[in-house]
Amino acid sequence: MVGSRRSLCNSASALYLTLFDNRLAFLEAQLNSALTLLTHQGGTMATKKRSSSKKKSSGRKYGKAAGKSVKSAMHRRKKGTLKSGKGGKGGTVKSRKQAIAIGLSEAREKGAKVPKKK
Repeated sequence: MVGSRRSLCNSASALYLTLFDNRLAFLEAQLNSALTLLTHQGGTMATKKRSSSKKKSSGRKYGKAAGKSVKSAMHRRKKGTLKSGKGGKGGTVKSRKQAIAIGLSEAREKGAKVPKKK
């Protein structure tokens, strides 16, 4: 009984060693192919090119004048003098988001750099 276990362990370890040797040989082959690829390309690895569908950002989205008009709209909201609607005939603006929108539309009217409405 003990002898059969020992022979089973020996055969299992031999199988493990052959599998390990095969894996090692495979990894060496992969490494060699990568090295030859590097030497043939001038020492730099090939990289993926970015897809051209995504636009690069070209600086700031909003100009300084737009920021100033939003800032003044926020101050007017705090004071309670910012009105909504044409000619300020609507009620007072209480929402922060609404004040920002009013400031941006005023900046658009003045010709400041502001993205188009969605």
